Amino acid sequence: MLDVYHPARVAELRALIEAAPGVRVSQKTFEDLLAIRSRLWEEQSHLAALLDQHQIDEDDFLAEMNRTQHAAMMECRSLLGNDFIRVFGEAGLEPEHVIDRDIFLEQHNSQDPYQAPSPGGP
Repeated sequence: MLDVYHPARVAELRALIEAAPGVRVSQKTFEDLLAIRSRLWEEQSHLAALLDQHQIDEDDFLAEMNRTQHAAMMECRSLLGNDFIRVFGEAGLEPEHVIDRDIFLEQHNSQDPYQAPSPGGP
């Protein structure tokens, strides 16, 4: 099971916020952002398990990943307001386009899902 409150994940979010020029968030806002991202990570982990168990296909997986990314970013945007773009960048405005379908399918359908086939063949 994915540890969504793992110190590395907390540090990752903190670093993302601290790197954003001029952005300061309260502890409550930070905890709310962490909760949103944690729900996202939990949902993505669940979707990956469904895909691995062949309970959903690649297209359903991608559609649900895009839906969950979009919903999470909209929640973050409502919390951060004008600071949203400084924290999450342009990709945060259209998170449903973060996963490239062709790259995903190439990775997912390769013999070793962690190693895509080389362009020149095996």
